[in-house]
Amino acid sequence: MSSPGFPTLNIDVSARRGERYVAFLAIGLALVGATLLIQQSVVGAAAAACISVFIACVLSRAGWLGGARSIRRLVWQSEGQFLLTNERGDGLTCELGTSSRVTAHAVWLDWVQRGVPPLLLFSGDVPDVDFRRLVVRLRLTAHSDIRGVGDES
Repeated sequence: MSSPGFPTLNIDVSARRGERYVAFLAIGLALVGATLLIQQSVVGAAAAACISVFIACVLSRAGWLGGARSIRRLVWQSEGQFLLTNERGDGLTCELGTSSRVTAHAVWLDWVQRGVPPLLLFSGDVPDVDFRRLVVRLRLTAHSDIRGVGDES
């Protein structure tokens, strides 16, 4: 997905409460499963507890629970590349993947590059103006990419 001609979009995404809520919900559901399974068998409860620890580790490594790998700034450059800055100040240049999704209240940004964690943004996580600009630009970019596929004549 490219976006030539668009101005650079610079968004501070450090206050992503939505990702943390989703992460804690996933961990909590796994722990509830462990609690419910302990009445059935100790092995099932232990397996569910291990799954909840695994989920916590994966989400922590992705930066969804905070930490040094957590994405703090998103810059969508006019050439179509994204520059992601994490808590340590490391800059990651990424390209938006085709599995990214846009709704009126949430944006799921997945990247082509391996090892870069996906970004989940809800409308309340960033200023309203920035969220609207991001959603509109994502939709315009997706629309122009779709139109460009069949216009080869």
